[in-house]
Amino acid sequence: QKRSNKPPPQVLCQMSSLGYLNQKYLGKFHEAIDYTSTHSTRPVQDYDRVSKNKPSLQNQLRIVWPTVDEIRNSVEGYYGGGSVCGKKKNVSLEFLQPLYRRWSNVAYDPLQTARHVPHIKSFVQPSHDGRSIEWLCLTSHNLSIAAWGQVQRRSKNLPPDEKILFVRHWELGVFFSADTLARSDGNKVRIVPLADYEHDSN
Repeated sequence: QKRSNKPPPQVLCQMSSLGYLNQKYLGKFHEAIDYTSTHSTRPVQDYDRVSKNKPSLQNQLRIVWPTVDEIRNSVEGYYGGGSVCGKKKNVSLEFLQPLYRRWSNVAYDPLQTARHVPHIKSFVQPSHDGRSIEWLCLTSHNLSIAAWGQVQRRSKNLPPDEKILFVRHWELGVFFSADTLARSDGNKVRIVPLADYEHDSN
C-alpha cells in the first residue's frame, strides 16, 4: 500500500467495558494496531523501546463511550446502563478525558444509534480521506489489559529480551481489511462523524 505523508488516521475504539489503563499501555496498544506502524513494530520484543517524536494519544486514539444522557434517553433508559461497565476510577482517568467521543451524533444519526445502549465492541481505523477504512475489528474484546494482553518477562532467570504476551481473558473477533471491504459493496459504507463530549451535559 502507498504510504502517505499525512498523520495516520486515528484509531476509533468502541466498547461496552473499560478496564484500568495507563498512558504507556494505551500508546503501545495503538502502536501495535496502527496500520502505518505495524510494518516496523514488534509489539512484544520492542515493548520497552522508547519511541521518539511520538504524537500524543489525543492525536492517535478516540474512545467511543456513551454519556449519561445517551443512556437515559435510550429505549432501555437507565436499565440499559447495565450493559456498559466502567468503574469510576477507570473511566475518570485524566489522560482519557480528551479521547472520549459520544456513542451517537445528534446532528447526524442515520443509523439511529442513539435509540439503544451499545454492547457491541468495534475497533476501526478510517482511511485518510475518511470515505472508507483501513481495517475493522468486530470483536468481543473490551478495552482492557486483561482482554488485549500485557507484555511480560517469561522468567526472571531469562534475559530481559525474552518476553511473552500474557492474555488473561481470551476473546474472539472478526477482522476486515480494506481489501475485504472492496470485494463487498463498498459503496454502502457510511462514515459517521464522531461528536465531542462537550455537546452533552454529562
